Amino acid sequence: QRIRGGPSGPEVSISPTDDGGLEVTTAPGPVPDSPGGPPSRVDLVLFVPRGAALHVETREDPINVKGLKGDLAARSEKGDIRIRAVEGAVRAKTVRGQIAVSLETDVTSDSQDLSTEIGDIEVYLWEDTNLVVDIATSGEISTDFSISIEHRRFEEPGKRAIATVGVGGPKLSLYTKRGRVRLLRLQRPLASEN
Repeated sequence: QRIRGGPSGPEVSISPTDDGGLEVTTAPGPVPDSPGGPPSRVDLVLFVPRGAALHVETREDPINVKGLKGDLAARSEKGDIRIRAVEGAVRAKTVRGQIAVSLETDVTSDSQDLSTEIGDIEVYLWEDTNLVVDIATSGEISTDFSISIEHRRFEEPGKRAIATVGVGGPKLSLYTKRGRVRLLRLQRPLASEN
């Protein structure tokens, strides 16, 4: 199916894949004639069935994923990536963007990877999480968890750190050459007493 926004508007195409999934492709319309005018843009909202994996790619646009009940692979060249409440393994990569993720507890036994060449990475983990977090950066590292840092003077990135969260578990890799890494703790709300 092809949906057109007019002669100069954005385009969205939807086609089936060989594995039974759907491929959704968007393309903005041409740049406007008037300087400083707004370029055409496509905002796409998808509702993904429970258990289905999602693979998202953009060039310069942001990726926002919330509430997915399956594995996620997100990739952007220059866009920021924001992920919340995904119940599955997360892999996110951007070259020049920032990554902000809130990971759920005990939803996958697979390793997870977040990487950006020069952007910052911010990860929120619930207090009952069990992971081994492997960090590589030349930038600043800040965390709410105990961490062991090894400085590698003649390497890029120049710092490697390991944080064992809870009792440890699957590996979460955080990689940025020069960006800051923030590994932060979320507290569960207290159960009300009767």
